[in-house]
Amino acid sequence: MKKFLVTPTISIVRAMKILQKTAMKSLIVVGKNRKLLGTLSDGDIRRGILSGLKYNASIVKCYFKTPYLLEKDRFSMNQVKKIMNDEKLYLLPIVNKKKEVIDCVTWEQIYKGKNKNLKNQLNDIPLIIMAGGKGTRLAPFSDILPKPLLPIENQTVIENIINKFHNQGINRFYVTINHKAKILKSFFQGMNTDYTINLIEENKPLGTAGGIKLIKDKINSDFFLTNCDVLLNTDYVNLFNFHKRNKYQVTLVAAKKENSVSYGVCELDKDKNFKSIAEKPKFNLLINTGIYVLSKKIIKLIPSKKKFDMTSLIKKAKKRKMKIGIYPVDKDSWADVGQWTEYKNHLKKTEV
Repeated sequence: MKKFLVTPTISIVRAMKILQKTAMKSLIVVGKNRKLLGTLSDGDIRRGILSGLKYNASIVKCYFKTPYLLEKDRFSMNQVKKIMNDEKLYLLPIVNKKKEVIDCVTWEQIYKGKNKNLKNQLNDIPLIIMAGGKGTRLAPFSDILPKPLLPIENQTVIENIINKFHNQGINRFYVTINHKAKILKSFFQGMNTDYTINLIEENKPLGTAGGIKLIKDKINSDFFLTNCDVLLNTDYVNLFNFHKRNKYQVTLVAAKKENSVSYGVCELDKDKNFKSIAEKPKFNLLINTGIYVLSKKIIKLIPSKKKFDMTSLIKKAKKRKMKIGIYPVDKDSWADVGQWTEYKNHLKKTEV
């Protein structure tokens, strides 16, 4: 239980790392003598970030201060199941008469991975992998082999992507291809899998969104979309539920990144007069990872047989006043291996 306990003074970024390391969706916030102060879910963190909280700020302003709890020897497993199902909770703290945390109950303990397998939520949800690009950032490798076959962690990058989604319940995969399509067809024909991979060939390059239109008759639900050179360790069930719960037409997965300026920066007041100098200021940014959840309704905005990128699709959706959301993730959970520098950095991180 200790690994689920945090104090209110820890930073948001530290809490995100703990959630990722423990593979839990919630933590218990405690004070002196483990007195229960609240709970902190990944949803609480995302709402805090999107409201403007800095990544190095403490969790004080974003943790839930009136949590559901269980009193020692005064609850049944049926009550626990009802609370977890009704409130969509993954963890409940158990307290003594002094409201000190003595234990907790998790979703996994209650259901033991049997008849409440969360993976089932994604069984019918498709993933589209955009793999038709030339991969010019990876030349000369991409001059010989297509980018999706870049070797990483004892497999190709596209196998890595597929396995990450399949391990969380995805069974329907669509891969758009164009550049060196014959090689990719041969590669996938030799694979023996327990899931379905459909290759969709573009007669000409259609960009990072244009190929979706070729699959419009096969998509009957909201779906995942990813570039073929990005890796993300996250809870895809939670991501999909976040998208549906907030009724977004587009959900962008964004990695938080802190950038700094190596110089003193002059700040001006509203009249453009000198105000102060900020020494080596830091800026928090949300970087588009190239991974999305999209409503099937978004497909109608994509032109047929024309090159069309995701940036254009998002602008078009925004102009139509469609609801667009951001799902923040920790930068260490994401890797863009479509350029040599980042590819080499990722290899170093994964070497053990």
